[in-house]
Amino acid sequence: MSRLGALASGGIIACATAYIGITHIADRDVTGALMVLAFGGLLALACFGLMPQPRPRKSFRYLNHLVMTRAERPPIDSWVHVAPTHALRPALVLAFSWAALGFLALAVYSCLMAFGAIPPASTGVSRSGLIVGTCVFAVLGIATGWIAGLAIGRSLRNGSVGTRPSGVTLGAATVSVRVPGRDVEIPWASISSVRAEVTPLGRREHVAVIRLDLAGDMAERVQLLPAEGYAVPSDALYTALRWYHARPETRWELGRVEGQRRLDAWCADAVAAYGEAPNVS
Repeated sequence: MSRLGALASGGIIACATAYIGITHIADRDVTGALMVLAFGGLLALACFGLMPQPRPRKSFRYLNHLVMTRAERPPIDSWVHVAPTHALRPALVLAFSWAALGFLALAVYSCLMAFGAIPPASTGVSRSGLIVGTCVFAVLGIATGWIAGLAIGRSLRNGSVGTRPSGVTLGAATVSVRVPGRDVEIPWASISSVRAEVTPLGRREHVAVIRLDLAGDMAERVQLLPAEGYAVPSDALYTALRWYHARPETRWELGRVEGQRRLDAWCADAVAAYGEAPNVS
């Protein structure tokens, strides 16, 4: 969805929701107005939240690896280069939170009707149907609430000094994934290949996922990294992973100023490719 399309869709849905909601209120149908406002507001927020993010223009952050971990054990690499994730748009986070609250409210409402605490909304609904509905709404509420929690955690971790940054880190010995819901340290020696998985996007191909195939003592055999969602250009992150995987003799520079200079150059080249001034702050 384009930026203009998202804005137009969200605006149209918001206006239509307000008009229909006011009409229900004028007819003294408060329940109907609340349902329309809740559903329409959720759709409008989702449209605004799905607006494309600006193209990333920053470079890798050069940090002591201890600030990336919970300090339960010392990390293998002392200093690393971080490709930080950027936060989701607040409208999208609010949409997931709104959906979670709505599904959980429906689950409670269905449960109360199933056990006779309140009269059923329709005489044609059976108790078994209400129980199934309760389970479905509860699962949907938990799922959307979990997504909202991860998004809020990512925003908090990237939003201020003193919090653990979220992102992918490159060190001389390891590649680490430090994001809400995932915290893993992968030795370079355990990575058997680095490749991109592409999907068709109109007449072009779009890199959707960076795939790390793992070997050795790793419990999992694949680590998938989203190709988008970082404050650094995705091309720079993919180039760095492929370069240092294919050239073990150059990994000594990771965690050093020499590595940061090379990464900054890749980020600047990636930004220059789409005609914007680089920002390596």
